[in-house]
Amino acid sequence: MEKIIQFIKSYKVWILIGAILGILVTVILFNILKEREGDTKLEKIQNPFFTQTIDLDIDLKNIQEEIPSSDKVFKVTGNINSKFTSFLNTFHTYSNKIDFSKEIYLTLEKDTFSYSPKTRILMIDSQPGLTLWFKITSESDLETFFEEYFDIESITIVETKNIGNNTEYSGSYVFKKVEMGSVYLDGNAFSVEVNSKGDIVNLSMLLLNSSNIVEYQLMPLSDIETLIGDSRYPKMVFYTEIEERYYEQSPLFASSGVLTDFVVTEMSKIYTFIDSSNGFVVPTYKLIGDGRLKNSRDEKYLAKVNIFLCAINPAYLIERELEKGETFSDPVSPVDL
Repeated sequence: MEKIIQFIKSYKVWILIGAILGILVTVILFNILKEREGDTKLEKIQNPFFTQTIDLDIDLKNIQEEIPSSDKVFKVTGNINSKFTSFLNTFHTYSNKIDFSKEIYLTLEKDTFSYSPKTRILMIDSQPGLTLWFKITSESDLETFFEEYFDIESITIVETKNIGNNTEYSGSYVFKKVEMGSVYLDGNAFSVEVNSKGDIVNLSMLLLNSSNIVEYQLMPLSDIETLIGDSRYPKMVFYTEIEERYYEQSPLFASSGVLTDFVVTEMSKIYTFIDSSNGFVVPTYKLIGDGRLKNSRDEKYLAKVNIFLCAINPAYLIERELEKGETFSDPVSPVDL
């Protein structure tokens, strides 16, 4: 016993260091095992975008953005179709049953209402303007509008611009403390144009509210450099502007135009809902920049382009395949937009 005590006294510093190292190793191993266990519990989800059939060279031009190692994914459940019906009946007496499983297009007097069950985008055009019980003349009025008619309690207005005597507001919804939008609205959730009287003349909005959104799981992300390393990685391409001479060619050659290279001038990470077939709101990279289109005669045209890519680590994504009756072209021909 005395020898043991003497040994401890002689080497107590080293024994203490060994004990500390043993504890540290145990903690590290525990965290690694816990992290792996968490990964195995993750459920893979479908990539919201389709794999491209044409190579696209993307140049980031040293543009970078700090991103977390993981982020929330949300699932869309149910719908608020009844809100659309109620809003419609505010202005028109429409007793016919609306089939929300199909594309909707209604012209009532001078007002046009359209809705896509796939994208969940509601669009309204009113030449005289939709007159509410209050006027929309400020951002706070717009907040009142969304809460009053669609139970959307929180919005973020990202842009306000004048169009002649009219004013257009664009922005996102805030659900679960996260700003959300649609790729079909340039990443926004709404665009509302009002006339000088404060009446709505044009409206495009994602027909969702917080009752449709549930937090699904936390998922690992990949940096944008990794994703664009694959020239055919799933993405969605939108042309916002093409030089005028593109439209001077015959429709045959115009329809053959594809995006071959793209230089990024701006990048952000946003949350977007893509469509009902996918059913998720996912962290998404939005790339804004300058592209070059090439037609079947190798003639080249400059274009302003927005590209969206899912930011989730591809190891946790299932490749999306076309469903029956679904069509896809990549990139979408500018003449189709």
